Amino acid sequence: YLAKGFDEFIDMFYHPCLAALFGANIGATTDTEAKYFMAYPWHTHDECNQLGCLIADMRWDRENGGCVPSLLTGVSATDYSGGDNYCSIEMDDYGDAEVCKYPTVDLEVYHDVATTCWNNLPNFSISYLIDHFCLPDVTGDVVSSTRQSELDTAMIDCYGSRRRKMKERTNTGKVTNIKQRKQ
Repeated sequence: YLAKGFDEFIDMFYHPCLAALFGANIGATTDTEAKYFMAYPWHTHDECNQLGCLIADMRWDRENGGCVPSLLTGVSATDYSGGDNYCSIEMDDYGDAEVCKYPTVDLEVYHDVATTCWNNLPNFSISYLIDHFCLPDVTGDVVSSTRQSELDTAMIDCYGSRRRKMKERTNTGKVTNIKQRKQ
Protein backbone atom coordinates (compact mmCIF):
# COMPACT_ATOMS: atom_id res chain seq x y z
CA TYR A 1 0.00 0.00 0.00
CA LEU A 2 2.66 2.51 1.01
CA ALA A 3 4.85 1.56 -1.96
CA LYS A 4 1.92 2.15 -4.32
CA GLY A 5 1.26 5.55 -2.78
CA PHE A 6 4.94 6.46 -3.02
CA ASP A 7 5.08 5.30 -6.66
CA GLU A 8 2.09 7.48 -7.50
CA PHE A 9 3.73 10.43 -5.70
CA ILE A 10 6.86 9.93 -7.83
CA ASP A 11 4.86 9.68 -11.08
CA MET A 12 2.57 12.62 -10.41
CA PHE A 13 4.81 15.11 -8.54
CA TYR A 14 8.50 14.25 -8.40
CA HIS A 15 9.17 13.25 -12.04
CA PRO A 16 7.29 16.22 -13.54
CA CYS A 17 9.11 18.58 -11.17
CA LEU A 18 12.54 17.17 -12.09
CA ALA A 19 11.65 17.32 -15.78
CA ALA A 20 10.77 20.99 -15.38
CA LEU A 21 13.99 21.70 -13.48
CA PHE A 22 16.04 20.10 -16.25
CA GLY A 23 14.07 21.85 -18.99
CA ALA A 24 12.69 18.60 -20.41
CA ASN A 25 9.28 20.19 -20.89
CA ILE A 26 10.69 22.89 -23.20
CA GLY A 27 11.21 22.26 -26.90
CA ALA A 28 10.40 19.35 -29.17
CA THR A 29 12.63 16.73 -27.50
CA THR A 30 12.94 15.42 -23.98
CA ASP A 31 16.74 15.20 -24.25
CA THR A 32 18.29 17.56 -21.75
CA GLU A 33 21.72 18.87 -20.98
CA ALA A 34 23.06 19.64 -17.52
CA LYS A 35 23.50 23.31 -18.47
CA TYR A 36 19.70 23.70 -18.41
CA PHE A 37 19.37 22.45 -14.81
CA MET A 38 17.74 25.16 -12.73
CA ALA A 39 17.75 27.63 -15.60
CA TYR A 40 14.78 29.04 -13.71
CA PRO A 41 14.29 28.74 -9.91
CA TRP A 42 12.28 25.72 -8.76
CA HIS A 43 9.42 27.84 -7.40
CA THR A 44 8.68 29.29 -10.86
CA HIS A 45 7.65 25.87 -12.23
CA ASP A 46 4.01 24.91 -11.73
CA GLU A 47 5.09 21.24 -11.56
CA CYS A 48 7.22 21.96 -8.48
CA ASN A 49 4.91 24.42 -6.79
CA GLN A 50 2.90 21.85 -4.80
CA LEU A 51 4.38 22.90 -1.47
CA GLY A 52 2.15 20.53 0.48
CA CYS A 53 3.95 17.63 -1.22
CA LEU A 54 7.21 18.60 0.46
CA ILE A 55 5.84 17.90 3.95
CA ALA A 56 6.60 14.49 5.50
CA ASP A 57 3.95 11.75 5.42
CA MET A 58 1.99 13.07 2.45
CA ARG A 59 0.59 11.17 -0.55
CA TRP A 60 -0.71 12.23 -3.95
CA ASP A 61 -4.37 13.30 -4.02
CA ARG A 62 -6.11 11.43 -6.84
CA GLU A 63 -9.18 13.65 -6.73
CA ASN A 64 -7.76 17.19 -6.84
CA GLY A 65 -4.03 16.82 -7.49
CA GLY A 66 -1.51 18.06 -4.95
CA CYS A 67 -0.90 16.15 -1.74
CA VAL A 68 -2.92 15.10 1.30
CA PRO A 69 -2.03 13.31 4.58
CA SER A 70 -1.06 9.68 3.95
CA LEU A 71 -1.83 6.61 6.00
CA LEU A 72 1.35 7.22 7.99
CA THR A 73 -0.45 10.08 9.73
CA GLY A 74 -2.81 7.55 11.34
CA VAL A 75 -6.59 7.46 11.51
CA SER A 76 -6.86 11.06 10.30
CA ALA A 77 -5.40 10.09 6.89
CA THR A 78 -7.39 11.23 3.87
CA ASP A 79 -9.38 8.39 2.34
CA TYR A 80 -9.70 7.44 -1.33
CA SER A 81 -13.42 8.18 -1.68
CA GLY A 82 -12.84 10.91 -4.28
CA GLY A 83 -12.36 10.53 -8.00
CA ASP A 84 -9.45 9.38 -10.11
CA ASN A 85 -8.94 12.62 -12.03
CA TYR A 86 -5.24 12.73 -11.14
CA CYS A 87 -4.19 9.09 -10.73
CA SER A 88 -1.00 7.65 -12.14
CA ILE A 89 -1.84 5.99 -15.48
CA GLU A 90 -0.86 2.41 -16.35
CA MET A 91 1.49 2.88 -19.31
CA ASP A 92 1.49 -0.79 -20.40
CA ASP A 93 -2.26 -0.85 -21.09
CA TYR A 94 -3.11 -0.13 -24.72
CA GLY A 95 -6.91 -0.30 -24.53
CA ASP A 96 -9.41 2.42 -25.41
CA ALA A 97 -9.58 3.72 -21.85
CA GLU A 98 -6.88 5.05 -19.56
CA VAL A 99 -6.51 2.83 -16.53
CA CYS A 100 -5.11 3.92 -13.19
CA LYS A 101 -1.92 2.07 -12.31
CA TYR A 102 -3.36 1.15 -8.90
CA PRO A 103 -7.11 0.47 -8.62
CA THR A 104 -8.83 2.86 -6.25
CA VAL A 105 -10.86 0.03 -4.75
CA ASP A 106 -7.73 -1.78 -3.51
CA LEU A 107 -6.35 1.38 -1.95
CA GLU A 108 -9.74 2.26 -0.48
CA VAL A 109 -10.20 -1.16 1.13
CA TYR A 110 -6.71 -1.16 2.64
CA HIS A 111 -7.17 2.38 4.00
CA ASP A 112 -10.59 1.61 5.49
CA VAL A 113 -9.45 -1.62 7.13
CA ALA A 114 -6.28 -0.07 8.54
CA THR A 115 -7.99 2.98 10.02
CA THR A 116 -10.81 0.82 11.44
CA CYS A 117 -8.27 -1.44 13.11
CA TRP A 118 -6.32 1.50 14.49
CA ASN A 119 -9.49 3.01 15.94
CA ASN A 120 -10.18 -0.26 17.79
CA LEU A 121 -6.70 -0.84 19.19
CA PRO A 122 -6.09 0.35 22.75
CA ASN A 123 -3.48 3.13 23.03
CA PHE A 124 -2.25 2.69 19.49
CA SER A 125 -0.55 5.03 17.05
CA ILE A 126 1.63 4.74 13.96
CA SER A 127 4.68 5.72 15.99
CA TYR A 128 3.87 2.84 18.39
CA LEU A 129 3.86 0.42 15.45
CA ILE A 130 7.15 1.73 14.08
CA ASP A 131 8.86 1.81 17.48
CA HIS A 132 7.75 -1.65 18.58
CA PHE A 133 7.68 -3.63 15.33
CA CYS A 134 9.89 -1.87 12.78
CA LEU A 135 12.60 -0.60 15.16
CA PRO A 136 12.16 -2.60 18.34
CA ASP A 137 14.30 -2.37 21.45
CA VAL A 138 14.87 -5.86 22.78
CA THR A 139 14.30 -5.86 26.53
CA GLY A 140 13.41 -8.33 29.22
CA ASP A 141 9.95 -6.79 29.61
CA VAL A 142 7.01 -9.14 29.17
CA VAL A 143 3.59 -7.97 28.08
CA SER A 144 0.82 -8.54 30.60
CA SER A 145 -1.73 -11.23 29.83
CA THR A 146 -4.49 -8.58 29.82
CA ARG A 147 -2.65 -6.44 27.25
CA GLN A 148 -1.83 -9.52 25.16
CA SER A 149 -5.50 -10.52 25.18
CA GLU A 150 -6.54 -7.01 24.07
CA LEU A 151 -4.03 -7.04 21.21
CA ASP A 152 -5.00 -10.57 20.11
CA THR A 153 -8.70 -9.64 20.03
CA ALA A 154 -8.00 -6.47 18.06
CA MET A 155 -5.81 -8.39 15.60
CA ILE A 156 -8.52 -11.01 15.02
CA ASP A 157 -11.10 -8.25 14.52
CA CYS A 158 -8.83 -6.47 12.04
CA TYR A 159 -8.03 -9.62 10.11
CA GLY A 160 -11.69 -10.58 9.89
CA SER A 161 -12.63 -7.06 8.81
CA ARG A 162 -10.02 -7.12 6.03
CA ARG A 163 -11.18 -10.52 4.78
CA ARG A 164 -14.83 -9.36 4.78
CA LYS A 165 -14.03 -6.17 2.85
CA MET A 166 -11.94 -8.03 0.28
CA LYS A 167 -14.71 -10.60 -0.17
CA GLU A 168 -17.33 -7.84 -0.55
CA ARG A 169 -15.19 -6.13 -3.16
CA THR A 170 -14.71 -9.39 -5.08
CA ASN A 171 -18.42 -10.24 -4.94
CA THR A 172 -19.60 -6.81 -6.10
CA GLY A 173 -17.09 -6.65 -8.96
CA LYS A 174 -16.64 -2.96 -8.17
CA VAL A 175 -14.02 -1.45 -10.47
CA THR A 176 -13.37 2.28 -10.35
CA ASN A 177 -9.94 2.61 -11.89
CA ILE A 178 -11.03 3.10 -15.52
CA LYS A 179 -11.32 6.52 -17.14
CA GLN A 180 -12.20 7.49 -20.69
CA ARG A 181 -9.02 8.12 -22.71
CA LYS A 182 -8.39 11.74 -23.61
CA GLN A 183 -8.75 12.39 -27.32
